[in-house]
Amino acid sequence: MNRNHATKHDSGKILVLAAILMPVLMGIAAIIFDGGKMVVDRRDMQHVADSAALAAGMEIRSEKSVEEVILAAREFAVDYAGYADNEVEVNVPPTEGAYSGSNNHVEVVIRRNYAPLIMVQLDGITSWPIEVRAVAGVEPVTEGAVMVALDPHPDTREVPVLGAMLNDIDAVETITDSLQQVNVVGTVGSIPIVGNLFTSLLVSLTTEDAPTELEGLIDYALATFPGFAAPAIIGGVEVEGFGVLIVDGAIHVNTEWGGKDENGDPAGMSAGPPYGVATMPLLATSFIQAEDIRVVGGVDHPERFSAMNPTDPFPLQANRLPVPDPFASLPTPAESIDEDNVSTTIANPTDLVRVALLPAFAEDIVDQALALIPAALRSLLDPVLEPVVELLSTDNIEPGVYHSITLIDLWGGIRLQPGIYILRGATNDVPRPLTILGPVQANGVMFYITNSPAFAAETGSPDVADDPAALPDTDIQDLLPSAVILPLLPNANISGLNDSGSPFDGFLLFQRRTDRRPIVMEICQNRVRGTIYAKWSNLLLLGCGGTNDMRLVAGTLRFVLREDTRLTPQTRLPPARDVLLLE
Repeated sequence: MNRNHATKHDSGKILVLAAILMPVLMGIAAIIFDGGKMVVDRRDMQHVADSAALAAGMEIRSEKSVEEVILAAREFAVDYAGYADNEVEVNVPPTEGAYSGSNNHVEVVIRRNYAPLIMVQLDGITSWPIEVRAVAGVEPVTEGAVMVALDPHPDTREVPVLGAMLNDIDAVETITDSLQQVNVVGTVGSIPIVGNLFTSLLVSLTTEDAPTELEGLIDYALATFPGFAAPAIIGGVEVEGFGVLIVDGAIHVNTEWGGKDENGDPAGMSAGPPYGVATMPLLATSFIQAEDIRVVGGVDHPERFSAMNPTDPFPLQANRLPVPDPFASLPTPAESIDEDNVSTTIANPTDLVRVALLPAFAEDIVDQALALIPAALRSLLDPVLEPVVELLSTDNIEPGVYHSITLIDLWGGIRLQPGIYILRGATNDVPRPLTILGPVQANGVMFYITNSPAFAAETGSPDVADDPAALPDTDIQDLLPSAVILPLLPNANISGLNDSGSPFDGFLLFQRRTDRRPIVMEICQNRVRGTIYAKWSNLLLLGCGGTNDMRLVAGTLRFVLREDTRLTPQTRLPPARDVLLLE
């Protein structure tokens, strides 16, 4: 009987305890279910906000308008993820946080009310607000660039051989053209009695003896760069020969050709060749050092790439997004753009040819010609002897509009005055717009090379209408170089335009964007300084040492090294930028 009483008593306690604990248990269940569901929903909302911010960040990276950036975020969150339009807020720039006020960043805020299933039965709350926020933006991921290869799919065409390019210079014809253009006849022919005879002797002796001097300079160039004869392009950037290309900054390569990434894994379109970046085939004789090497595709031998300092991280970044053209907004040279540096004067002659002989050699020719004049008449020529030596050994060239310029300087007697030289195509007789061979003095100059014979220096037409982003549809297999610049000797001094008020400040050579002709240039001991921009061209560079103040932007770049060669520009190009999720 006592046992039955105890049982009834215990049952009552359990009922009371259950009644007391039921709300607690329901609350725990509500927290577990509704709280867990809220966490899951909030996590999903955060994923959507993050993705929407990244999508909008890609539009910022592509330099789209604020409206397009906002639209990209909304399209992802509303159209793709299914959120209501009034649940999504997009701000450019962000309204709060570390990046507030920055147009390089976007803020996405998503707000939605969660409708609890259990908690509403306990406290009557029908909805709980959930808010998530994400900030993405464009941030530098490399150091400032020194060289950029823009062509994603280069043509694996044959590369012009240096010997063929130099051997097409006819020494006798070049000397003859130069003598005609410096007007030796006009200077000497007016001298009574002996003027015409002395002129004939000068021309005869010069065309007989001077070609040997020119051919000697050409032979020196060929001996200096004997290995410049690679048959075809095998990389968006190629470094061949013997030595290290040292780049104080970043290398950006948009070429999608394959190879390996920084871990030795496959990268790019295929295994290669061709490669995004290539070094010397077969033999490990060429190497690249840089602060960063960013390539859309891959490289041939990752072990041939290294950082500037042994303690720095490995610089290679393969399988990356392409970088934009750093000079996409650079205007076409025209008087309307830069009247201080662009001359509309049509040069006479338009195909300029100048040969500067050694002064001693010029004096010897004058002495030989004078010796053939009757002694009694020689004094008549005294007033013109020094001017003739100067005509044969020096010249000053002015900016203007040319078809072509050919300068062969044996000692440093040709001086180009500061300004912009427009080279609008070439004639059948002079197929190359620009040839510089020897130690020309050209400080503060820029060459604008165009394949438009009707280029108008007043307005920049027709080049000004070119689409800066369009890849020209050009048959490039047989294109000859548009420019060959080989200073060769230590006293050469060639530097880019020096005018801080000009959009072309620092530029040495700007080739029309739709002109795909290759360019050949020596970089050695800082004899040539400035920015080279040839958007879809193949830039062929002969490196023979020294620290060189140069920035290079072209379709593809090939270096042939004789020894370690360094690029150290005073001002770098923009760094590569990627979209990062920041908040």
